[in-house]
Amino acid sequence: MLQRIRDNMTGWVSGSIIAIIAIAFIFWGIDFGFFNRDYIALVDGGEVSTNVYRNAVQNQVSQAQRTYQDELPEVLLQQIRSATLENLIRRELLAQRVAKRNYRVGDEQLHQSIRSMEAFQVDGVFSLDSYNARLAGVGRSPTSFEVEQRVALQMGQLQDGIAATEFLTSSETRRLIELFEQKREVSVATIFPEQFEEAITVDDAAIQAYYEQNADSYLTPETVTLRYLEIRGADVAGDIQVTEDDLLSYYESTKAQLSVTERRQVRHILIQSDDEAAALAQAQAVTDRIRGGEDFAAVAAEASADSSTANTGGDLGWVDAETFEGALKDAIFALAQGEVSDPVRSDFGFHVLRVDAIDGGVMPTFMEAREELEARYREEQAGERYYNRAETLAELAFENLYQLDSAAEALGLKIQEVPGFTKADNSLFPGHPEIAEAAFSMASLEDGENSRVIELGDKHAVVLRVADHQQPQAQPLEAVREAITASLKREQAVAMAATAGSELLAAVEQGASLEAAAESKNAEFQPARMMNRADRQAPAELVAAVFRSAKPEYAPVANGRQLRDGSYVVFTVSQVLPGMPGASSAEARLAARRAMAQQIGQSTFESYVQDLRDKASISVFEDDTPDAPQQ
Repeated sequence: MLQRIRDNMTGWVSGSIIAIIAIAFIFWGIDFGFFNRDYIALVDGGEVSTNVYRNAVQNQVSQAQRTYQDELPEVLLQQIRSATLENLIRRELLAQRVAKRNYRVGDEQLHQSIRSMEAFQVDGVFSLDSYNARLAGVGRSPTSFEVEQRVALQMGQLQDGIAATEFLTSSETRRLIELFEQKREVSVATIFPEQFEEAITVDDAAIQAYYEQNADSYLTPETVTLRYLEIRGADVAGDIQVTEDDLLSYYESTKAQLSVTERRQVRHILIQSDDEAAALAQAQAVTDRIRGGEDFAAVAAEASADSSTANTGGDLGWVDAETFEGALKDAIFALAQGEVSDPVRSDFGFHVLRVDAIDGGVMPTFMEAREELEARYREEQAGERYYNRAETLAELAFENLYQLDSAAEALGLKIQEVPGFTKADNSLFPGHPEIAEAAFSMASLEDGENSRVIELGDKHAVVLRVADHQQPQAQPLEAVREAITASLKREQAVAMAATAGSELLAAVEQGASLEAAAESKNAEFQPARMMNRADRQAPAELVAAVFRSAKPEYAPVANGRQLRDGSYVVFTVSQVLPGMPGASSAEARLAARRAMAQQIGQSTFESYVQDLRDKASISVFEDDTPDAPQQ
């Protein structure tokens, strides 16, 4: 038990809903208790901020554009708007519920959660500088962010409390394994549209008509001319001068950090009881036995309530000062090597501890550490100069909201310009879609404002503005003739594949073998093989159709469907074999039971949230922006 808790102390883990909320806090700026009066929805008296909603929609639209690499159809935009508003409404309901039920999150749990976030880590370690810079870069303060994270953790407690109550009996697990691990023997024939395209001809009249009917599909992309200022830590690192006095002073202030971290190899015996006095008495008796000469490992195997370490002599391995907290940490680092502790109380019971070995804690001399000192000192100075410049850049870009010249002159930076920048363009700063998000935001396009400082990595940031905006323009027919011809051929080929596929299916249903019918239609035939629900050889759509198909009784069952890629598949199911619970080890069956219970628990939580929504008083208002929900 304690070993598992120790392993999980590096961060808080929760379900998908709360995890999404926590990520959104960083990038959307959700701020419980800090909203202005501008709201798009009222949820049992609580407000869903219009600004939060707009930012969230823009974030989702940008992600979808990166996926599709093109302008999004209106139907998809509407889905994004509606889904985003619904998620914010449900989040507000959860926030109200945890406040009403007085859920609590301690400071240490909050700080541990923040320290575990990759967004604030450098080389896998939490960086306070990165934390402050990332928040400042999106206009956030640590205080408001920590308020939000505390609420997110409280929501996680609520979710865990509901989801963790679900369990499966052995018989339920058996039935689910029989269903989920079921296998089906399947033969498949596939007709591809490509086999018809070569014979299709498209005349000029059809091309002209298609062009006129689909003119909006053949527009040039929306573009902007970007102007931006860029700062890097490397640009200031070379100017740093280091003296011996600087290093000596730095050594004195940081030498504790230079010492090799002290580690201790620890064993423990955990005593638990509903009666605290009885548990303390039992722990004291265990302490007396070990001090009297009994083997620690043997007593641990007999008496410890920690099943994860009892059979290994209570071994917790090597721990450092960050591993445990409170009384446990204090006791471990107060013991001498080989010493056995008095009973130590924790939230889990009483512990009897022994330190078997001590490693580290050695302080290097100035000369021994000089090389490392200088490298650290230069890095810190470069970081300090960079963050000062970044702060100055942010201030100047905000104070002079409609031009970059003042900031460029004050910081000695060159304004760089990129014409023809599109929403799907990832070439300027690869891997940073936030550049396009800022460039095509309402503030940039309609208000003509500078962007916030956008952090692109460790000590690398930009501020940008739009110098020119070019709306999409219709392309001449000749420029898109080839693409239209290909589209028309594809449409006809897909229709011909569907017709041929339907005829093939009819032939099989009338008694023809699938292989013979496939040969008559020039289809690709795949002989019978066993398929399970996790099959990766076949398209997911086909696998889903196979397992929705009726079970064969006296003869194979035939079905057909057209896939998203336009191909038409006809398949027969000739045999169904249930999953075999007995074929798995006890450990595998237990793991499967836990996984299924977790899925059911998640479903239960989602039903709980839906019930909150059904009972809530919710009013949704119109938004006057293009990203408004049409409800």
